[in-house]
Amino acid sequence: MKRRKGYTLVELLVAFAIFAILIIPVSGMINSAIRGNKSSKEKLELVNIFNYAYESYLNGDVKFPDNPDNNINFIEIDYSDKKHKIRFERVKQAEYQMKGIDYNSYDLVLKVDGNELQLLEGDTKAQVSQLEKEKKIQNREKVKNRVFIKVTLENSAFKYEIKINKIRENDDETFSNLPEEVFDKTISNPSGKLLIDVNNTDYNINFLIDGVYSGNDLIDRILTVDYRNKPSNVNLASVYPNVEFIEKTATNSLDKNQRVEYVKISIFKNSDLNNPLDEKIYEFSKIQK
Repeated sequence: MKRRKGYTLVELLVAFAIFAILIIPVSGMINSAIRGNKSSKEKLELVNIFNYAYESYLNGDVKFPDNPDNNINFIEIDYSDKKHKIRFERVKQAEYQMKGIDYNSYDLVLKVDGNELQLLEGDTKAQVSQLEKEKKIQNREKVKNRVFIKVTLENSAFKYEIKINKIRENDDETFSNLPEEVFDKTISNPSGKLLIDVNNTDYNINFLIDGVYSGNDLIDRILTVDYRNKPSNVNLASVYPNVEFIEKTATNSLDKNQRVEYVKISIFKNSDLNNPLDEKIYEFSKIQK
């Protein structure tokens, strides 16, 4: 009887090595697909929760507290055998979107709000300077606020140098400079656009915008300064003609009985209010009765 010959150990090892080489990339693709499916499923769950939360808010199931300073409320739901806590919060940050103006389209936003000059980048408040106005005291004095802006081009970035001078003028026509405030902000890939917005102020402010420089040399790069709500006590001026001033007006005309509201919905897992899974801001119109 003829004896059958089997595989040698070397042949088996070579076969296993080839199989391992082939299976490693395949297993990686399978793991990536599994992770992608899990991520897609989680995102779909969040979308469904957002839709449920938003519909609940519109249907009046969510009531904000009567206290106007506390515009936050919560609800809890069970979704896919998981407990989620949903936080509702009214927000005001989308004011400019309603007016057709977006913070994020500007390198920097200088916003005057009451007695503050706020320097904003996007939706982030960078610095706040306290303004001073005319004071009625025994020795009457006036304080003029001057904001001097110089822009320097450095490679592909703009460096904004903002100096705030407060000049005090007494009745005897003597002047004294209060301590100067200086802020520097470098913007990569700049748009060359500034926004100056004034909201409810009776302070005297002069914005003096210089041109765009490369080193100490003035260059012909146009700097656009959009302004909004400029009262007579706020002045805009430029030393050089390469600064263009444009008044921004409302581009979205709403009905008199219509108002736009914004609500931020935050989704938390297992009521962990420190780490939201996701957040979304909804914009909608509401007809006033």
